[in-house]
Amino acid sequence: MSPVACLAGTYSPSSQTACTPCPSGSYALGGASECEPCPSGHTCVDPTVAAVPCSPGEFTSGMNSTECYPCPSGTYQVNPGQTSCLECPIGQTCADPSAVPSDCLAGTYSQQGVAACSPCTPGKWSLGASKKCSACTVGHQCSDATSAPVACPAGWVSPGRFGYFVEYLGVYNIFIVVFLFSFLYYIQHAGWSHKVE
Repeated sequence: MSPVACLAGTYSPSSQTACTPCPSGSYALGGASECEPCPSGHTCVDPTVAAVPCSPGEFTSGMNSTECYPCPSGTYQVNPGQTSCLECPIGQTCADPSAVPSDCLAGTYSQQGVAACSPCTPGKWSLGASKKCSACTVGHQCSDATSAPVACPAGWVSPGRFGYFVEYLGVYNIFIVVFLFSFLYYIQHAGWSHKVE
């Protein structure tokens, strides 16, 4: 009897009378003396077909893999058949791990390895693709976090954080002075003082 070639997904080394199924994570296309290990960055779910590269947004680092893994949050991969994912750059968003990162919009920011952009807190601003939001400078207003600070118009001030504290103390002292004068006036005119006999 003439030898019969092993089917796809099986193999037979020399001097063996039967074909053996390929182990998990390998493949053979037919008539094989051994199965091919699944290379890194690929998956071999079906041992009867060649290794399939992982799709963009996925990876697998070791050989003989039967599964591709999604990129972790804050990473991305745009090329197929990769063994790792890349960290999302500073000032960019990686909401879609299979796509090229996009710049954070004005009024937002992001650190390296963070998937989404975060909005600036009140009193801060950014012009886009920013690592952090900048604090509004003294003498300027930042009502719009998506644009640079605007100088205060004539007759208006923006003292900054320390200035607000000083301003608060000034108002507080005025109230104390008004209270003392009012109290003394009340004593003098309400009969609290008396004539010594």
